[in-house]
Amino acid sequence: MIWPGKWTIPVGNPVLTTVPPNGYVTLVADDRPFLGPDHLGFSIGRELAHIGLALPTGSGYIWIDTLTVPMQDADVSYGRFPDGAGERATFTQHPTPGAPNVTDFFPPVEKTALLTLFPNPFRENLHISFSLTNHSPVLITVRSLGGVLLKTLINTELPSGQFSVEWNGRNAKNQKLPPGIYCISMIHRTGSDHGKVLLMD
Repeated sequence: MIWPGKWTIPVGNPVLTTVPPNGYVTLVADDRPFLGPDHLGFSIGRELAHIGLALPTGSGYIWIDTLTVPMQDADVSYGRFPDGAGERATFTQHPTPGAPNVTDFFPPVEKTALLTLFPNPFRENLHISFSLTNHSPVLITVRSLGGVLLKTLINTELPSGQFSVEWNGRNAKNQKLPPGIYCISMIHRTGSDHGKVLLMD
């Protein structure tokens, strides 16, 4: 599971942590922050991992982007192809920071997705449907726009198939939430899916 605030990018060395226009910054998740501000205070192992980038606000956090990294193999990296906006893919070429991603291994991506958030807007019950092409851990949560966790709907391993769950507009304490916009997030083995719903009075 990912949660905002696990590691804060230091502000003391903007040369290493400021992303220039049309540029990039390399941050190393190796749990060795003593090596410099570009080394994060946590590591990502070989198993399934969830990472994200969040912006702190006065009332919590706003997610900028999240990513579920699949089980990793030696000398194989993971990113987008083409850069920035394409499908996620694995890469067996040498690392290419500062240059376009190059791939010679682009297997079909397992399509695991939130299929429907219906009805939207809703007043009493929101129906969430999704499918799994393979066995996968699944985490479905409800959060505020500020990133505050309000309720966990599913947190388990599921086989392939079609599934659904309903949310009644209440938090984990079974308290009715006020009308407004809420974020539904699904994290699974090959990625994550997100949607916004409007709860009406």
